[in-house]
Amino acid sequence: MSSNAVVSELKLELTVHNFIGGRYSDPHKGVYYQCSTESAAKDSWLVPRSCAHDVERALEAANLVLPVWSEFSRERRVAMLANTADHLMVNRELLERSELWDFATLSHTFAARAVASAIQALKSPRDLVLAVPQANRSLHPLSALPSAVTKQLFSGDSALMPVARRIAPLLATGRPLVVGVLHKPNAPSSGRIMRLLGLVAEQLPPGVLNVLGGTATRMGSALIHSKQAETTPLIPMCGCNDAGEPTTGKPRLVLH
Repeated sequence: MSSNAVVSELKLELTVHNFIGGRYSDPHKGVYYQCSTESAAKDSWLVPRSCAHDVERALEAANLVLPVWSEFSRERRVAMLANTADHLMVNRELLERSELWDFATLSHTFAARAVASAIQALKSPRDLVLAVPQANRSLHPLSALPSAVTKQLFSGDSALMPVARRIAPLLATGRPLVVGVLHKPNAPSSGRIMRLLGLVAEQLPPGVLNVLGGTATRMGSALIHSKQAETTPLIPMCGCNDAGEPTTGKPRLVLH
């Protein structure tokens, strides 16, 4: 029996929620998207349709914990990230199932490697650098970013490992995160990314990692333009532009 046949027989919770201030919650208006998978025979993911209200709640939670999280020693934060990696190991099968659910042609071996790479990134955040163009790294080293709440946008079809590689060094250097995962039509569901990030956030102090799902026009735009974060570094992931719209452009570092 193929790995995809096996996963189709397993019960997998396909509704994912926002994670704000240390707990899972429904979006403000209680609206969820139905995201299709590559296999028409499988049920669809339900992902949050967040709005500006959700963004403001997440930023409030992140700003509240900023003084505490930034005062922790780097060693303590790195140790806490290692604990999140251990938590992902416990939930490794769940993450692999989520990958297989979205990709009809993905082998179990490939899914296992994708999850293992994401876990390893969280175990070794001190070895990572921001994915900015090579020529700009000397101008924008990670240590030069101001200590502040950091906004991060990911396209929903991002791979697990680049997501983990992006958040790990930011968290390790004392920056609470508000992460927006953008739903992209006719693409793999953002549910798998939100599941990964939610499991990481569960093991960190409330407000250190806040995760929102939604679209570029509603959630992404609200995150970028929030008055709570006028001086916050905005670091778009490869796959999103400065307006929070999915794209295939190269990653850039943008400071407001």
